[in-house]
Amino acid sequence: MKKLVVCMLLSAASLLGQGKDIWSNGLNGRIRVENGIITAAPSDTVGLGQALASASSGLPGYQGIKRTIDTTNSVATPIGVGDMAFAVTSGTYYAFKFIILYSTGATTTGIKLSLTFPTATVQSANVLIFGQTTDGATTEPWAGTINSSGDVVTSTGVAVINVPYVAIVEGTILPSSNGSLQLRFSPEVAAAATIKRGSLGYIWSF
Repeated sequence: MKKLVVCMLLSAASLLGQGKDIWSNGLNGRIRVENGIITAAPSDTVGLGQALASASSGLPGYQGIKRTIDTTNSVATPIGVGDMAFAVTSGTYYAFKFIILYSTGATTTGIKLSLTFPTATVQSANVLIFGQTTDGATTEPWAGTINSSGDVVTSTGVAVINVPYVAIVEGTILPSSNGSLQLRFSPEVAAAATIKRGSLGYIWSF
């Protein structure tokens, strides 16, 4: 029964964000996904209903954050980005992703992106930085890896100044002590770089 419930939840969760209105047969009832929201039919069992309620994000142990203001740094040393951080617990497996909107004040100025985190049994994160060149270029994106706390990936410029571009930082971590997983940034050189409102982050535990 547990396996069937899990399969049903995964199938329903896969429809999140797709704006679909779908009924799917389930245990003593049905699952509905309407505009990315999972609900259960009235004839559903109590256990399945509780599971659906806790899985509205489609992910286990899900947390999400967003930036509602711009943050500018003019020093070439990475600083923490406001509330773009998550508490992590020793011995818990996590996957995470930050989707960042950034801009710089000069075409010759890129951005530095970094993470700080507590000691970990294993950890790695990929960094993809877009906005280096005009549309259609084969050199996009700028790519790098964060393999230790404070490790930095640095791009070297932007196509157009003061225009928001996307950067992505995503990875996994198994902390060996409690602490905070913190996104950090700075301009490539001592100029202006901004993390824009609308930047997002999320993390889920297993």
